[in-house]
Amino acid sequence: HVMLHYDDDEDGQYGFPDEDAPVSVNGNILVTPISLLPSLSVVDQFANSSRIRIDALYLDKTGFVVVHADENGTFGSVVGNTEPLVGYRENVLVRISLQDATSRFHVMLHYDNGDRAYYRGDEDAPVAVNGNIVVTPILLLQTP
Repeated sequence: HVMLHYDDDEDGQYGFPDEDAPVSVNGNILVTPISLLPSLSVVDQFANSSRIRIDALYLDKTGFVVVHADENGTFGSVVGNTEPLVGYRENVLVRISLQDATSRFHVMLHYDNGDRAYYRGDEDAPVAVNGNIVVTPILLLQTP
């Protein structure tokens, strides 16, 4: 749960329970539950290397970032993947093979099948949240 507190003594330090009472409105303490769901943040990039940079990701269990080439608007062959990851990560680089690449890719999260070894396309299932695969399409743009 996330709860707001006042900085009663204005010292810039959290001092609950002795100081810094919870914020309340009409007698109700402002609190909200949170849950961390698998997520992925990646944007279009310039094609100046054989790597794609993932801005941020969260995996609640061990898994991989997998980059698929685009094949008529859907997921095509795998052109790159990370080592096993878990938790919150920023600035993750994924080496890709430009041999089978197009200018459009699908960056997807996959769960590890339990061996924590390496990505196995037929065994490491895509991550889904509420029935939706966690995937972001991106473009590799030509360097200006």
